[in-house]
Amino acid sequence: DDIVGQLVRITESERIRVDEPVLRRVGRLANGSMRDALSLFDQLLSYESEHLTLELVTELIPPPHDELAGAVMRSIADNDAAGALRSLDRALQTGRTVERFCDHLVEFARALMLIRVCGAETDLVDLPASSRTGMAELATKFDAPTYVYMIALLEELRRNVKFSGAARALCEAAVVRLSLSRQFSDLQKVLDRLASGDGEAATGALDEAKKKRTLTATA
Repeated sequence: DDIVGQLVRITESERIRVDEPVLRRVGRLANGSMRDALSLFDQLLSYESEHLTLELVTELIPPPHDELAGAVMRSIADNDAAGALRSLDRALQTGRTVERFCDHLVEFARALMLIRVCGAETDLVDLPASSRTGMAELATKFDAPTYVYMIALLEELRRNVKFSGAARALCEAAVVRLSLSRQFSDLQKVLDRLASGDGEAATGALDEAKKKRTLTATA
């Protein structure tokens, strides 16, 4: 909010026409750095100094909550590893780097977590009203601990791809791992029940986990 307020003062003093969502987009992308926000805003004005619209900014800078990041997350929610990989491939074909797309996935997962924990109308997420219903529905696909795990894994991935010659393979492996995370959860339930001495329940849980793995492999 402080960054947006400063940008508003600049646009008013310089008599620059800028759509309010543009300022919020710049504020989010700056990640708390006023210097980065001013630098990014100056770059945008070099393309258009009369009227800076959100449509133009979207063409120049892909939004954090973009369609392909959403497609990857929806496939992960459906345990569809193949679909998630196809969406990842489409995203990388647009010219984005693996590191940049990891940023998008982290931001998308963060938005889903905040909506899941704080509700669909939370002001901690910068989303147009038209997107909130779909995001709120998707957010219910995971519980809060899963989002914590997901964001930690994606952040570790983002750091690792910077220095790896196999950045794409690392990203694909992470996407597959997230898509199969519920299978890992099922196996953990088996171990927990065995530890509690409930052998019959553990056997039933193991059979169910095997069935899920078979169905996934068949699909």
